[in-house]
Amino acid sequence: MSIRFGCMDLMWGELKGPQFDAWLDEVKAIGFEGVGVRFMYTRPFLRNPAELLAKIERRGLHLAAAYAPMDTSEAELGSLCALMKSAGCDNLVMHGYKRGGSAERKELAAMLNARGALSREYGVVTMFHHHTHVPFENLAETEEQLSLTDPKHVSLFCDTGHATKDFVELPSAERAVTLLKNNWQRLKMVEFKDWSLETDLSTELGKGQCGFTAVAALLKERNYSDWIVLEQNSPTADSKAGGCARRSLEFAKKLMS
Repeated sequence: MSIRFGCMDLMWGELKGPQFDAWLDEVKAIGFEGVGVRFMYTRPFLRNPAELLAKIERRGLHLAAAYAPMDTSEAELGSLCALMKSAGCDNLVMHGYKRGGSAERKELAAMLNARGALSREYGVVTMFHHHTHVPFENLAETEEQLSLTDPKHVSLFCDTGHATKDFVELPSAERAVTLLKNNWQRLKMVEFKDWSLETDLSTELGKGQCGFTAVAALLKERNYSDWIVLEQNSPTADSKAGGCARRSLEFAKKLMS
């Protein structure tokens, strides 16, 4: 599979009712091939996944990734994985946990391993999402977390924005690419996101401190061929979500061409 670009819903805020359908229309019009969808939007369709898949497919889109909180129940996670399987999507991004230290990382590793074993029954790959204000925040903590999990059940989700914000042990331009280089064998999926001191994680791609040139060079050198999902926490000042997403997609396509 060649690289395809998906759009994550976060920048649009809460998409109530028909706003979700309007978001899908906008994403398609911008030029994305797929979508990354949070659990708050997949959950209402767990009993009737065909309804959600029809919304996505009739627009010529694909489900690139599904995101779910760590505290999702086993029953609902199984239903989500079944939905993903029917959509031909194997990217499950698990996120969120209480901030702590080694004890919390061990607890989380056990949870990730269990969820990974469950998702594997459906042909779905569980990834852990390194993130701000969780047990795995800086690079050392993230790699410790990864080392505590079973490679058969848990893969790496690289968020270039959070890596750039959180991996303070390194110069900002080296943070995301170092995570990739150090843990390439565990990598499943990449999310393009940028960060700057001024606009935090609400930064359009290429306008922050992420070392995208090095990231792109590594992805191409090592023949990365899964989805790249684009995310921004909220629109930048005086911009709308669609405009930010369009400019970021143009940047990403040029970067990876």
